[in-house]
Amino acid sequence: LRKTSIKRANLNPVYHECLEFDVPLHEVDDTNMLVQVMDWDRIGRDDLLGCCIIGRDSTTAEGRQQWSDCFRSLSSNDHDPSRPRSVGTWHSILAEVPDDFRNIPKAKK
Repeated sequence: LRKTSIKRANLNPVYHECLEFDVPLHEVDDTNMLVQVMDWDRIGRDDLLGCCIIGRDSTTAEGRQQWSDCFRSLSSNDHDPSRPRSVGTWHSILAEVPDDFRNIPKAKK
């Protein structure tokens, strides 16, 4: 689980943060990542503003494509492990977490 920094008192936050995950190559095809955008509240529950899924089982084409693009360079001969490559993509934001992804662990406040 990973969390970005909290952007307080900002209606248009920008996140230029890199989150790295170690995924064994033999698990890549069976791994999906749920990205949630939350409204942070000091007291009570944080509200879900939207989410996207990145991986083979993503409900959007860009979620499936970004996952594929992230690992395509690993199979090419020009990949240099000392120079990680960033793969950024704009995603359609889903209003709710799809049922298949509701029971995954969540980061703590």
